[in-house]
Amino acid sequence: MHQPQRRRRFSLKIDSDRGATHRTLGLGSTTLLIVGNIIGSAIFVLPSSLAPFGWNALSAWGVTLAGALCLASIYADLATHAPDRGTHATLRETLGPNAAFVGSFGYLVSIWAANAAIAVAGTSYFLRLLPAASTSPSTPILVALSAVGALTLANWRGWTQSVQGISTLIKVIPFLLVIALAVSMLASDAQAAVAPMADTPISASATLGCVAITLFAMQGLESAALPRGRIRDAVRTVPRATMLGTLLAGLLTLLATVSVALMMPTDAIVQSATPISDFIERALGHDIGTWVTLAGVISCFGCLNGWLYLGTELPASMGATRDLPASLSKRDHRGVATNALWLCSAVTSILLLMALSRTAVAAFEFAALIATATALVFYGFCLAAFFRLLNEGRITPTASRICRLLGAALFTLFALASAGSESILYGIGFIAMGWIWRRFQRA
Repeated sequence: MHQPQRRRRFSLKIDSDRGATHRTLGLGSTTLLIVGNIIGSAIFVLPSSLAPFGWNALSAWGVTLAGALCLASIYADLATHAPDRGTHATLRETLGPNAAFVGSFGYLVSIWAANAAIAVAGTSYFLRLLPAASTSPSTPILVALSAVGALTLANWRGWTQSVQGISTLIKVIPFLLVIALAVSMLASDAQAAVAPMADTPISASATLGCVAITLFAMQGLESAALPRGRIRDAVRTVPRATMLGTLLAGLLTLLATVSVALMMPTDAIVQSATPISDFIERALGHDIGTWVTLAGVISCFGCLNGWLYLGTELPASMGATRDLPASLSKRDHRGVATNALWLCSAVTSILLLMALSRTAVAAFEFAALIATATALVFYGFCLAAFFRLLNEGRITPTASRICRLLGAALFTLFALASAGSESILYGIGFIAMGWIWRRFQRA
């Protein structure tokens, strides 16, 4: 008897605009995309950046997690309004093409800068495995650019989902280990386990200084709402994956970074380029620390894989609406928008070279703050679009939605103030260049 074929893991969908077939993402793949994009480089470097702020880092995490969940809920609601067209199309419909371009291009700059920060962190962990090679000043540049090139090739070959799934499962292991170690140490002797933290007084200004850095660690919560028509059953999948992925990644990141901050001396954290590995190595020995470092490399570069994907899909959507050159929306037989992919890879490499002109942690913070500042522009426009949909009754206004909108708006303003003038000026400059490019290509 003829046996029916087993259902394929990924369904094929026809892109009617271009006649190309491409794989769509279900709930599991979409959640992994979000978790993988959130948990990447920041969690591995974050303890070093936050250690000087002392207990202010914990209050900043509270603000960031609450704000991120408010933002995630807004994206979940926006996704049900236009599930198959992506966030850029929703912004065009509600706010007009000019506002949509500024918001989406700001987020595109954020993706490029985030890619640079992720590559810096991944390179730091990789060079820990090869200390002899790290003596050459050109080695970090070669490693980082090679990683960008290799993952660009993986995206071009259509391996995005496989790389994302495997790397996400691997990257969770070190953080579960950190949390388990912290619980064990506290249970055995809590007083001896807790190390003195930096004596920075708890204040609103110090908390403000942390929020831009912690927010960068939560970027990626909007990942499911960006790909145009690439999510299967998007009306149900995007909201569920957005909330689930944000909550899982946020709690894991918070617990892991706080564990390191509480139980490792502040001076040691500040001087470490790989604080997660150093924390585990102190407790379990060098061999385990080496394996954790390897997991850190996989985590960072797996995250870079996901962000290269988003950095391809967003300009492809903008090319389809002629907000960027139409050539960026063209897809090959695998469904990959190749021109958009090459653009993302090239600009990421330029920002990476700019970042690596600084020391490791400073390079990470430089790129991370630019990514945060430009992402906040995008968040602001999305909140404005959501407000308009509520005001016009196209999304049912409820007390819960209004409260979440207010919470997300306050958090966005608070985070923008914490980003600092340098990163804001860089962000304005990049967005202005994009605007000039748009006007030129439309002339």
